[in-house]
Amino acid sequence: MNEWNIETTISLILPDYQVIADSIMPDLVGEGSRTSITCNSDGKRFYIYIRASDNVALRAALGTVTRQLITAHNVNKEVK
Repeated sequence: MNEWNIETTISLILPDYQVIADSIMPDLVGEGSRTSITCNSDGKRFYIYIRASDNVALRAALGTVTRQLITAHNVNKEVK
């Protein structure tokens, strides 16, 4: 079992980001050797939780999540 030393949460307003969150989360949710990404929703917001063993792993996970969010947002904007 991993020891997560650093945690952060990304909060997205619903329903604006529901389609975007639904489209990227299957690829991101999971546990690796240095990071864990989970998500849930309370009906008003969609939360992405990132837990990491160190700063470098957290930075990499945040970069991955934000790139995916930006890409999905841009695609969604063009489709509308």
